[in-house]
Formats: sequence, structure tokens, C-alpha cells
Amino acid sequence: MVMKRLLPVLLILVLTSGCLGIGKPEVLSYKSRWGDITESYSEILTEIDVKNPNPFSIPLKAIDLTIYINGVELGKGRSIGDATLKPNTITTITISTKIDNSKIPEWWVSHIKNDEVSELLLKGNLIFNLLITDFKFPFEERDEIRTNILKGFNIEENVRFGLLTAKVKITPRWGEVTRDHTQILLDAIIDGSVPFNLKGIKYEVLMNGIKIGYGYYDREIRIERNTKFTLELLLDNGKLDEWWVSHLKNGERSEVEIVVTGIFEVTGKTYEVDLIREKSSFRTEILS
Repeated sequence: MVMKRLLPVLLILVLTSGCLGIGKPEVLSYKSRWGDITESYSEILTEIDVKNPNPFSIPLKAIDLTIYINGVELGKGRSIGDATLKPNTITTITISTKIDNSKIPEWWVSHIKNDEVSELLLKGNLIFNLLITDFKFPFEERDEIRTNILKGFNIEENVRFGLLTAKVKITPRWGEVTRDHTQILLDAIIDGSVPFNLKGIKYEVLMNGIKIGYGYYDREIRIERNTKFTLELLLDNGKLDEWWVSHLKNGERSEVEIVVTGIFEVTGKTYEVDLIREKSSFRTEILS
């Protein structure tokens, strides 16, 4: 992932370009990990061990970063303390980048609208202390984040409706996405050999146990042979920053659970039947 490969390359390029006669600094190791994860921010800590073989210091004052996903500025980062590469020794440079969790719903909207593909962009500066002034060397790096959140919710099975059995096929897709809500559409086909009636729908959508969406609405549909209809589930984007915290604390992994229950009237009796009761998981690899 971009956070792991970016900074060593930059240090080598900048410190060796245009500086004839000096030894090449060597990056011995580097790693990124999640630091503090709070309700308000998510911290990325990147540690780089750089060996300076020269008998003089190299005046790298600081490294600053800004992180964007799909053009949404999520947060800023900066090296902690003095980043000067001391002579004939190994210097550890630590960069703290804090993501503003309140920006996660805005990123989510862009991610779903872009077919679950996000471009991650890091822009920043290497800041050198030249005594008279600071010199900033700009850089940027890009990577992609891809998910397939609804992949586990394609259903095709026989379902009992009281004394009857009917074949049910459900295909999920994303519907309207706004600042406040995300819609999941379930395209359903029920093949009923004996006609019966759908009266209403209730549903829950959970991500890592956090209830992102739930509701009930009346829906009058006569179910006969190969009856096609679409169900709408509404997610509350205001819950997504809470989900994000759980996602990171769970190793960038989320379990999604969708439960959709239909209220059906069959031969004069009312039944509640689960059309979907499924779990599926997805991962991101921001720091891998």
C-alpha cells in the first residue's frame, strides 16, 4: 500500500539528487500502523529508519502530508520532532497522520457513486532547513481502494410461505446515494405456484453490529408466477463514522448483515418470512 512505499523512495530521490559527493542515505526499515482510533479521528503512524553514512547532518526539518480520497480531504500529517539525519547514525522519523472521522460519510458517498472504487492521493512536502529559509520539495503518490460490499447477498433458494414453497431470487444493487442516506435496492423474483399476497416489509442492516439502517413499510404485491418487484433499504450515512472506527479496530475488516422480512398473507393467514438473513464481509488494505 502507498503509505508503506512512499516515504523511503522520496528520501532517496531528494537526498541524492543534485548532491554530488555525499553518501547515499539508506532506508533500513519502515512500517505503518494505526495509532489512536477515537470517535473524532483515526491516526496513522509511519516509522522510517534511515542511515546517514556521511560525517555531517542532512537538514531534513520535517515531512508534511495531506491525504485525499476521491478528492475529499480526510486529514493531515507531519513528522514528529526534528527529522534531521544525524551523521554516521540511524535516525528514526515518525510521521503522524490524522484522518478526520467526520469526513468518512462524504468519502463513502463518493466511493459508492464511483462503483466502490476510490483513489487515494497523498500530497506533501519534504521540508529542508537551509538556515536562511526552509526549502519545500513537493511530492505526491496515488493508490486505489476497491470493495464489493454487496457481493454476498445474491440469493436464490426455495422459501416456505406457510404451507407453500416458492422459489425466491434476490439481486442487490446500490440505489440513490445522497449526503444523508444510501439506498440498497433488492431486485426480487418470486415464483409462486399458488397466488398469495405481500403486505409489508421490515429490515435491518448492520455493519460490525452497528445498526446502519432499519425500517418498516407497507407494500401490497400480488405474488404469482415469476413476480418481479424491487425492495428499498435505506442506510443512515450519519452512522458511518461510528462504523469506520469499528472497521479500523477490527483490522480493516467489516461484517455486513442484512435481514429482510416480508409479511405475507397466504390462504387467509399471515406469515413473517425472511427473504434475506445473510452475513458477508469485506476488507480494505489502506496500510497493507
